[in-house]
Amino acid sequence: MKLLLTVLLCLTCICAERDKVLVIVSSSDHITLADDSKHKTGFFLSELTIPVMALMKANYEIVFANPQGNKPVMDAVGDDVQHFSSKEEYQKAKELIQLSHFVAPVKLSTISDEQLHEFVGVFFPGGHAPMEDLCRDAQVGRVLRHFHKQQKPTALICHGPIALLAAKDENGWIYKDYNMTIFSNDEEKFAEENILHGKMKEFPAEALKKAGGKLSHAKPWTSHAVRDRELITGQNPKSDHQLTHLFIEALAKQKVSKKPLVAWNEKEPMKNNVLYNASLGTPDWSADAHIVLYVGRKKGDENFLQRLHAHVKMGRGAFVDSGCEGYVVYATEDTEIAYLWWKDVDSMYKVFSSDKGKACIADAKSFLEDVVFMPVTQKPVWLNQ
Repeated sequence: MKLLLTVLLCLTCICAERDKVLVIVSSSDHITLADDSKHKTGFFLSELTIPVMALMKANYEIVFANPQGNKPVMDAVGDDVQHFSSKEEYQKAKELIQLSHFVAPVKLSTISDEQLHEFVGVFFPGGHAPMEDLCRDAQVGRVLRHFHKQQKPTALICHGPIALLAAKDENGWIYKDYNMTIFSNDEEKFAEENILHGKMKEFPAEALKKAGGKLSHAKPWTSHAVRDRELITGQNPKSDHQLTHLFIEALAKQKVSKKPLVAWNEKEPMKNNVLYNASLGTPDWSADAHIVLYVGRKKGDENFLQRLHAHVKMGRGAFVDSGCEGYVVYATEDTEIAYLWWKDVDSMYKVFSSDKGKACIADAKSFLEDVVFMPVTQKPVWLNQ
C-alpha cells in the first residue's frame, strides 16, 4: 500500500477557487434512552476529523453547520488516540475542533436554497447525538433533498446515516431502496452494555430498514462502506478511511465528468482547469482493468502547472509499453486529479519498481503532497468521449 500511496504522487491536479463541502454535525449533547434517561454524547472525533482532514488536504473548503448554530459537543468515548493512526494525527484532530468556524458553526436555517448550490458535497459524522436531532430536523431534510435532487455526493458514517430519515418529499422517503449501511445491531448491543448502560429506543439499523433502506453490514468493528448513486455510508469508526476514499473519488468524478477531454501536447504549456488526455493508447475505461485515481496538491511556491507539465512528460516516458494505456489529468494551479488505466496490478508494480518508475516517484515527491491514491470502485465510463 505504501508503494501505491507513493505512486499516486506520480499523477496530477484540482483548483484555485476551492470547492466547498458542507459538514453537518449534531446540536445535541445527549441521547434519550428507552427509559427516558439522558446519556451524554456528541460527535465521534475520528469520524469527524479523518474525513475532514483529508478533504482539507485535498484543497476543499469546509463549512461546518448544525441545526442550532451552537458549539458541537464531543463524545468522550471517541476522544482516544487508539482511533487514529498516530499521536500526530490525533493531535491534528484535536486542533481541528478548536478552529473558530467549527466552534461556532453556521445555523442550518441560515443557509438558503440558493447557497446550497455552492456546495459540491455534504458529510455527516457520527456519534450517538444524531439520533437525538438530525433524524427529525426539517432543515436537515431540506439540505438532503437538495443534494439528492442534484445527485451530489452525500456521505454519512456510523450513526450519521440516521439523518437520512429526515429527508422526505411528497412521494415519501427519498432514499427508499438505496443500498446503505449504519452502525449494526451487534455493535449497538455492545454500546448499550458498555457505553450507554441502558437500552436504545430503537436501533438505527432497524429504523433505516423500516423506512425502506437496503442494509448491509460487515463483522462488528471492521471497515465497511457502501456507495449507491450519490449516497455513501460507512458502518462504524473503522470505516472512516474507506468512506473518505469513496467520498473523494465521487467528488473527483463529479468535478471532471462534464469537462471535455483535450489532447495532450507536450510542446504546449498546461492550462488551468483543463482535462487532458495524456493516454499512450486507447483504453476501454469500462473494461475490467485496474484503474487508479490520485488526488494531489502542490507543496512549495514554484510554478505548479509548469512543474506538472514536466512531470506528466516524465510519466509518459515511464509508461511506454508498460500496460498503462490510459492517463487522464485534470490540472489547476495548485492541485490535481489523475486517472491511470493499467491492464493489471502487476504491470503497475513492475513499472514503479523500475529505474524510470522510481525516478518518476522521486520527482513527484519533490513538488506534490500525497493526498489519496486508490483503485476506482466505479468504472469511469464518463471518460469515453
